[in-house]
Amino acid sequence: ATLADILLADHDELSDYESEIPA
Repeated sequence: ATLADILLADHDELSDYESEIPA
């Protein structure tokens, strides 16, 4: 996903990216 996708994602989706991109 793009950075914008991550920022706009639901918290559940953000959790998947936390290991790669800090909140």
